[in-house]
Amino acid sequence: MNRSEAAYYQGITLEYFSHHNVWNNCKVTNNVGSPNNSGITLYGDLANGNHQGSNHYNTFDNCTVTGNSGYAVWVNDNNNNIEINGGTYSGVAGQYVLAFDDSAPCCTNNAYIHNATINGPGAIGIFIENGSKNACINNNTFGLGLITGINVTDASDMGAGNILSGLSSNLFAGTCGPSAGVSISPTAATVASGGTQQFTATVTGLTNTAVTWTATAGSVSSSGLFTAPTVTANTTVTVTATSQADTSKTASAAVTITPANIFGYATQGASIGATMSNTASATRYQMAAQNGAVTSMSVFVASPISASPNNQFQVAIYANNSGTPGALIASSASQTLVPDAWNTVPINAPVAANAYYWLAYNTNGLAGNANNLRLDSGGTTSTWINSQPFGAWPATYGPMGGTGSYRVSMYCTFQ
Repeated sequence: MNRSEAAYYQGITLEYFSHHNVWNNCKVTNNVGSPNNSGITLYGDLANGNHQGSNHYNTFDNCTVTGNSGYAVWVNDNNNNIEINGGTYSGVAGQYVLAFDDSAPCCTNNAYIHNATINGPGAIGIFIENGSKNACINNNTFGLGLITGINVTDASDMGAGNILSGLSSNLFAGTCGPSAGVSISPTAATVASGGTQQFTATVTGLTNTAVTWTATAGSVSSSGLFTAPTVTANTTVTVTATSQADTSKTASAAVTITPANIFGYATQGASIGATMSNTASATRYQMAAQNGAVTSMSVFVASPISASPNNQFQVAIYANNSGTPGALIASSASQTLVPDAWNTVPINAPVAANAYYWLAYNTNGLAGNANNLRLDSGGTTSTWINSQPFGAWPATYGPMGGTGSYRVSMYCTFQ
């Protein structure tokens, strides 16, 4: 709306039973001429001596009302449940910016003004006059050029979170308006080890609906996509969405992580092995109590990693031969290492229930402290071949260079 007329005109006028209108992103500017040329005006039939023709439940969302020669918003003559949500409003010197300026004996009740930016020039930013009741004024920002921030005239008028920038206010402190909150969907989920689950969050009662996602284990993206950690037993993880506008508002979901069909040691070890390049390290693990087919092997590799091309690894599976590695069952292709992470490579082999197998690792690193796996001491038997060129696996494991007792961070996934 844009007027430049000398007559008594408003930019937007609602009068006489105009209910339940919603104005989105409206712009009312340069409505000049008469000192009463306001931006938005709502009024009833007071001119005929009564308070009829009121306009209830009207909403102005994110409107810009500036540069007019009267009030930015002028609400009078019994207009209840008017909502101003967001937007920018400014007035003129000596006038109110948002004026709920009703004439007795009727009132303009239940005004809800929130998240707006209210600037001068102007005498009062928000004026709730003549005892109008139950105004709710929350989270508005007041700028320069005003004399008073908020002036209300009834004890039922309240609010919180307004940024007054040093201006005065007689608003009664209190909680009002639609309650702010965060909800999450789904509220519970079951996810396989290493699997994903999409979560969504809904924020109500706040203009800023953005949330921050967190998880007690695994990871969750800024869009709510949760990736489960690798587990060997049922594990409960909490995924939480927190309002960015009000961090006291959160919602959480309980996620049960079920172990994949794995055998080995699916734990990031506290220690790091040494000189694992060109040595074919192998550790013995027992298959679960069912027959299956291995589809991949995962290893956790610590930093540092040698520069390319010496950043490759391979894995293999050997049969158990009276407590030592025996015949080669399967081996993988080469794959580039990712440091400080689980590295998974396809490998295929049939495996028998409760049988022992030796999981082997080799890499082409250039230094004794490079390309090594994480491990924990104790728990099972490990061995190594002192010199085994990378890229070739012996049909029968050997000769062994020695044995030790530690659990290397490696496991097989099977179907």
